[in-house]
Amino acid sequence: MNTRICAIALLLTLVPATALAHAPIRGIGDFYNGILHPLMVPAHLIVLIALGLLIGQQMADRITLAPRVFMAGLLPGLAAATLLPVFDCEPFLLPAALACAMACALKPAVKPVLILLAAALCGLLLGMDSAPADLPLRGRLMSLGGTFIGASLSLFYLALLCTKARRPWQQVGIRVVASWTAASALLVLALRLLSKKG
Repeated sequence: MNTRICAIALLLTLVPATALAHAPIRGIGDFYNGILHPLMVPAHLIVLIALGLLIGQQMADRITLAPRVFMAGLLPGLAAATLLPVFDCEPFLLPAALACAMACALKPAVKPVLILLAAALCGLLLGMDSAPADLPLRGRLMSLGGTFIGASLSLFYLALLCTKARRPWQQVGIRVVASWTAASALLVLALRLLSKKG
């Protein structure tokens, strides 16, 4: 009996399914798909983690400023995703995430204006890369509205959480997570390059 179940399970893994770059989760609606979208796309999640760690580490005294600048960049990016043809921004998002993660891991004194510029750029690129697949205008607007909320809240709460890490071992932990995030950005970039060659 167990052998038969294992054989059926193995056969089911071989059944092809539709593969979409930004595939929605069925049954939860466009708005909630939009909220989860930044957490489901690897490049978006990497950039949110890298930027959130950097903001929380370097701008703890002005914790709300950088997320607001991020949202100011995210809005025109989402508008561009609504109105313009789909444009792949991951080749630009991943180096931006790598730079933010390395700045957090190495912990040099970064000028706040550079962090704000990084927040605006990451917001713009993330928004432009968030075009939902094959939705009517109303569904697209709902999805992009959810993306705005999901990305903004994720960034703000991660940065806020990092400001609470004041002990030396917690600061080391933030730098370790930042180095892992930088490594993840490099791995995703390498996989993209390999898939382009293949």
